[in-house]
Amino acid sequence: CIGCNTCLNFAGLRQPTICAANPLTLFETTRRPRMTKAPQQVLVVGGGVGGLHAARLLALEGQEVLLCEATNRLGGQINHCRLLLPDYGNLVDWLERELQHLGVSIELSQAIEVDDVIKRNPDAVIVATGAVGGDIWAETKYSSIPILNIFEAMERPASDWSGNVAVIGGNPGIGGDYINCFVAKTILHHGANVHLVESSAAFANDWQFNGFLMEQE
Repeated sequence: CIGCNTCLNFAGLRQPTICAANPLTLFETTRRPRMTKAPQQVLVVGGGVGGLHAARLLALEGQEVLLCEATNRLGGQINHCRLLLPDYGNLVDWLERELQHLGVSIELSQAIEVDDVIKRNPDAVIVATGAVGGDIWAETKYSSIPILNIFEAMERPASDWSGNVAVIGGNPGIGGDYINCFVAKTILHHGANVHLVESSAAFANDWQFNGFLMEQE
């Protein structure tokens, strides 16, 4: 448990209670790993939570798993979340220990292209490369100040944040959605003076449907 309250949110909606950290919740019998009699070589591309879970479940089946991550650390977007919510990082740490225990081969700083897949010649490929940080609608080449997407902002060193920062959504009406509020709080904690721009009457309005209220700072 990483304390994300996903289960409680679904319970409050009288929906089947799923878990954001455990993909087997509600599927304990139908998706339970079963040892294979004919192990295959499986390449997992991407070391975020999705890729880590896939590698673990495959290894539990007895498959020969190689996980390749383009950056120098595992975790993907959870590494952004753990800046404000350290407990989220516990999931990545646990999954990494599980893969080490199960003997999964891990290659960091290893971006995989089609030619790499052909060269490695695995029996199967799991693509878990995740999302991107969003499109930037401004003409950055004409700007005298940095213009960043969400992922670039979260990965920017804390020491680089100072002065006034505007957090503006890429589409009308979502400037102050839950994710942008999270980004704004992170930058605020780094010491910048943050201006969050939202065209509607409420922040984090996309999460209010299930009773979740974003603390506004």
